[in-house]
Amino acid sequence: MAPKALAFVFPAVLPRLILSHRFSDVVEGDVEVVAPAPVTEVSRLEIRVGKIVQVDGHPTLPKIFVEKIDLGEAEGPRTICSGLQGFLTKEDLLGKACLVLANLKPRDLEGTPSNGMVLCASNKDHSEVRLVSPPDGVAVGELVTFAGHASEPAEAGNRAVKSWKKVGGSFATDAGGVAWYMGADAPAKMNTSAGPCTAVIKNGPIS
Repeated sequence: MAPKALAFVFPAVLPRLILSHRFSDVVEGDVEVVAPAPVTEVSRLEIRVGKIVQVDGHPTLPKIFVEKIDLGEAEGPRTICSGLQGFLTKEDLLGKACLVLANLKPRDLEGTPSNGMVLCASNKDHSEVRLVSPPDGVAVGELVTFAGHASEPAEAGNRAVKSWKKVGGSFATDAGGVAWYMGADAPAKMNTSAGPCTAVIKNGPIS
C-alpha cells in the first residue's frame, strides 16, 4: 500500500522573512525577500581594526613614521609607513586603536617595507590630521563593513589599489565626527560590531 502523503499546514499569514542585511528588497504577498547587497568598489577594500604597538622614525625620510600594527594576524604585527610626522607625535600613536587599509599593494620606502595604510581624518587645509578610530572594545583584525555593500575584499595588490583610486576620495567624517563612505551609489557608515568608527575632526576628508 502506498504511504499517505504528508500534509503541511501553514498559517494564513506568514511572518516576514529577512534573510540578511541587504541593499534592496522584493515583496511577494506576505513574504519579504531581501536581495543581496551588490559587490562594489567599496566591497573590495579590506579595512581592518588595528592597534599600534611600535612607532619609529624612518631612517632616511624625515616625514615618515614606521609603525608596527597588530591586526591579529598569525605572522605578527605589520610594518606600515605613514606620512604623519609633523602632524602627530609618537605618543599620539603608540598604543592607539586605528583603521588600516590592509590590502593595498606592498610598497618599499627606501628599504623599509609598507604593507597597508593607516586611515586618518584631516581638516580642509590638511593642517590637522587625526586617526580614525573604532569604538572601544572592538577586537584587532575585525573587518569594517558598509551597509549596502557586500564584504568581499580583494587579494592584496593591484585590484585593491584600483578600487581605492576610484572611491578613496569619497570617505569623510560628518558633523558629529562619524566616519562615512559618502559615494552617491550607497552612502554608508564605516561600521564595526560595536558601532561606527569616528574621528575628532568633523566634516573632514579621510585618507
